[in-house]
Amino acid sequence: LMLLITGIMIGYLTSSVVTLLSSLSTAQGVHGYVMWGMGTFGDVAPGQLPWFASITIAGLILSLLLAKPLNLLLLGDNYARNLGVRVVAVRNLLLLATGLLTGVITAYCGPLAFIGMAVPHVARFYYRTDNHWVLIPATMLTGAVVALGCNVVSTIPDNTIIPINALTAIIGVPIILTVILRRRWHTPKNPHKYTVKAPGAQKKIILVLFFHGTL
Repeated sequence: LMLLITGIMIGYLTSSVVTLLSSLSTAQGVHGYVMWGMGTFGDVAPGQLPWFASITIAGLILSLLLAKPLNLLLLGDNYARNLGVRVVAVRNLLLLATGLLTGVITAYCGPLAFIGMAVPHVARFYYRTDNHWVLIPATMLTGAVVALGCNVVSTIPDNTIIPINALTAIIGVPIILTVILRRRWHTPKNPHKYTVKAPGAQKKIILVLFFHGTL
């Protein structure tokens, strides 16, 4: 929960900096920023494509290489350490892979909301497995299908383009809320018998997301 709140506060700080820069920018620059913020796959120039593809492929390969240690981490940190997994190093590499993929996609295509949050849950629900050797490629494929599907739908109306971010939010928000509420419903009635204390945390997360969305 603290990590979530910290992320929201950093988001507010970044938003204030962006607002300040927008106030000092030209009309053309503000228009370009607004179009970028809506999300688009058409702004990657041919000269930028090698950089875009190289960084994306590097992040995907790094993610696949982390599949085995991630499977071992499902057993818990202590078991993973006993099996030779360097937990801190794996988490740092995971953050690096996530940062590479998120950074390059956001820089070239805009902030495409909820795809990264919703698609892994869709892949896990469909394949019914926790094996990351299956989940990571499945998430890559499902994410590509969802993103391209949203892009196709956004270009269907005549003489206008629906922002991709609007479509991804329509798809992603119900999935995230379903996952949170489903965990709430499947939590054991006796919380002292198990170490899981999800209900209270999930209520707080829902409240934080609600108030964040209303501000």
